[in-house]
Amino acid sequence: MHVKVNLRSVHRQKFACLYLPSEDDDQEDSDSVRVSSLIPWGWRALFSLEFVDGRYAIRTNDDRYLRRDGSLVSGPPPADATFSVELKAGGAGLAFRDRSGKYLTGVGRDAVVQARNSSAGKDELFSVEQGHPQVVITAHNGRMVSIKQGTTNKYKCTKHQFIHLLTATFKNLHIENSKNYKKVILPASH
Repeated sequence: MHVKVNLRSVHRQKFACLYLPSEDDDQEDSDSVRVSSLIPWGWRALFSLEFVDGRYAIRTNDDRYLRRDGSLVSGPPPADATFSVELKAGGAGLAFRDRSGKYLTGVGRDAVVQARNSSAGKDELFSVEQGHPQVVITAHNGRMVSIKQGTTNKYKCTKHQFIHLLTATFKNLHIENSKNYKKVILPASH
């Protein structure tokens, strides 16, 4: 079992997330990791750093590995999906260096994570933050809880929306485990 972490770009002040264009009808891009989220929300923002043959591989929560060109690959990580990790002075962040000496960074408007530059500046630095437990809360009537205030009629929650650091004291909670999240079902109030 590997610890799940969030990767935050020091320069962009955003978190890396798995991007799946198949869920976005207007896009024709391929699956990628992008530095695009202000909040590390849900299973797409969780990554594992795996030690493989003296180097580190970045694994997404759907069991694929980030390659140096920004693509994702299943199975054991190939050589171009492993990186050395460099700790920068003063705790400024970590830099992930590929075998050709280039560092991972968010590239372009969409900030697709790729190995691009041969020196590690602020753009190439990431902080690794603890991935906090996340849950989905479903009421007895099947409706999901939202944290968006005042938008109950306009905003519909999906199973991929999560609540961070939930502290609840409900009785008779039913918890269903899933690969990517825990589902908490609240009992009907009497």
